[in-house]
Amino acid sequence: MSQHDQNPGLFQKIIVSVAAAFALSIAWGWRETELFWVPTLLLIALVAAPVALARNAIGGAIGMSKRAMAHIPSTAKGTARWATPSDLKKGRKHRSGPFWGLFKGKPLFLEFEAAALTVAPAGTGKTTRVVINNLCSIETSMIVADYKGELAACCTEARQKMGQKVYCLNPSGLFTDQTGAPSRYNPLFILADDWEHSQKDMLADARSMALQLLPEPPKAGENIFFRSASRKIIVFALLVEVIDKGRSATLSNVQTLIANPEAFREAVFTASVSEALDGDLAALALDFSEKLENGDPRQWGSFLEGALQALEVFSPSGRIAESVSGCDFRFSDLKAENGTVFVISDATRHDVYAPWQGLILWAGITELMRAPAGNQVTLMLDEATNFRVEGLPALLTKLRGYGVRTWIVIQELEDFARVYGREGLEILLSQTEIQLFFGSSSPQTLDLLSRRLGRETIKAQSHSLGDKLSDGIRTSLGEDGRNLFDPDEISTQSQAILFARSKPPALIEPVSYASIWPYCRRVAGNPYHKGRKLKERIRVWL
Repeated sequence: MSQHDQNPGLFQKIIVSVAAAFALSIAWGWRETELFWVPTLLLIALVAAPVALARNAIGGAIGMSKRAMAHIPSTAKGTARWATPSDLKKGRKHRSGPFWGLFKGKPLFLEFEAAALTVAPAGTGKTTRVVINNLCSIETSMIVADYKGELAACCTEARQKMGQKVYCLNPSGLFTDQTGAPSRYNPLFILADDWEHSQKDMLADARSMALQLLPEPPKAGENIFFRSASRKIIVFALLVEVIDKGRSATLSNVQTLIANPEAFREAVFTASVSEALDGDLAALALDFSEKLENGDPRQWGSFLEGALQALEVFSPSGRIAESVSGCDFRFSDLKAENGTVFVISDATRHDVYAPWQGLILWAGITELMRAPAGNQVTLMLDEATNFRVEGLPALLTKLRGYGVRTWIVIQELEDFARVYGREGLEILLSQTEIQLFFGSSSPQTLDLLSRRLGRETIKAQSHSLGDKLSDGIRTSLGEDGRNLFDPDEISTQSQAILFARSKPPALIEPVSYASIWPYCRRVAGNPYHKGRKLKERIRVWL
């Protein structure tokens, strides 16, 4: 007998039950006769179909549950997943603070304490979607590196309406109709502070300033001896000028002193008998005197040339000389009252302005670290690889303890490695709490992001054919692992990828300030676009 015959189908059981019901209606009266067993058997046959239906329903439900459970991936091949709103609940704010874009269609304001990073290649809209948005949303004091002057032109008035006092360090006088009259800042005031209040720190600060002016490249090479000697000359000239002229000393005077052989010799002779700085100044002067008298003239000339190259951007005839001729404010003021400082470069004279911009930012960080506790200050370092702040990677976490947080905005990770070395890049990636990537065109970065996103476990179906043509197709279900995004998916992704501390990665939709009310109203026209305001459909109302 076949299996089908041994187990009649559900349809057959229904027919038997219908027939049994009909027969039972006829034989129901036999219960009181010797044929009482006939209604009993018919009653049993009658319930065959309902029992089969119940069993079939229960079996179907169990089968569906098993099938559904079979389609739920485990974590055997990977545990990666995308973030949900509950993952990013901690640290979120509603209307102000660091703004990252739209997450699940809603504005994401997410705080950080020490450092953040945005990587956005050219053409991805980092200015309109990141920097300007945050100039409108961060309400505390800020120092902003402005590579072309457009940030100050667009946001000076907006920052003022937020109750901020705005200072624009703007040697080239870019867009003064929107930024106002340029302010001045003299880094030598840091040394003047030491001379007046803490002379034991003066030599150390002069050495730090000289290292900022003439830094060691990521790969030091063979010229470290000459750079060290050139920095000694810069240190000596800085000390002599500040000790002699106090707050009237300028970097232009320092450059002029080193460039004038007679004036430099006279300064060496005078300093050799000075008792300033407990004899440290005299020791430097005596060392130079020996080299001038008995050293190799060509070697000494190389030392001088190195020092002059580091200071030539401050020559008296240049625009920067006026910008560093005095102080209209101190960076430490930002701790006491809300204020914004735009450090405006000139992209058409990048090689000249980059050393000045790096020195100003170094001085700002130095002052903020020494200022009394007060307001939080945000360093917005846009185009952060167009200048160099000595020791910046190591400062990323240290600044948190001084009430300063740093937001680094660059185009590619490899640019940061070019300026600060491979070790500096590793520190940047490990010490920034929140990182936002607008894709990349670098194969190294794409591979890094794909690996960092991790692998998820997915269910995969496989199909097999029998040995005979008449055999059906068999389907089996198994597990496999795949990257959340492969490198090519990242490169074509319109959304940005956000890494927030130890949370799962999130997909963020970047949005321009022109689509956010009231940012679109506050931001002035961009002078590089003929002063026109960017207009887009309003998508976010704050």
